[in-house]
Amino acid sequence: MDYQKQAADFLAKHEITFSFKLANTKTPDWEDNGQQRNHFVVTLKQGKKRMSFDFFDSVYNYRNGKTEIAVYDALIICSSEINCPDTFGDFCSEFGYEEDSRKAEKTFRALKKFSNKLKKFFDTEEIREDLQEII
Repeated sequence: MDYQKQAADFLAKHEITFSFKLANTKTPDWEDNGQQRNHFVVTLKQGKKRMSFDFFDSVYNYRNGKTEIAVYDALIICSSEINCPDTFGDFCSEFGYEEDSRKAEKTFRALKKFSNKLKKFFDTEEIREDLQEII
């Protein structure tokens, strides 16, 4: 399957534009071993709606000088993170965190915030179903 075409078709069907900018202004909160990776700001637009989010590429791509991301890579993040568990307990159970971890709670809150942002942008059941097909 051509995943890049699938992602491009999704954007075309829902009249969404995709752009990114190499920012390298921060490191991910979850990175604790000092690995370098590129930081991009991804922007999606649909009509008057606009959404931007941070995207951190792989260590491998950073080491090999890759300074672009593909639309599929960004949309797969959206697809996988739009359905955040409703409770902290469910989040810990699903992702293997301990419920007494402050770091886990911080991660849950950030994911919940991003998930709500995604739901606001991808605001119909049809578009969410189509987004879930990008895996």
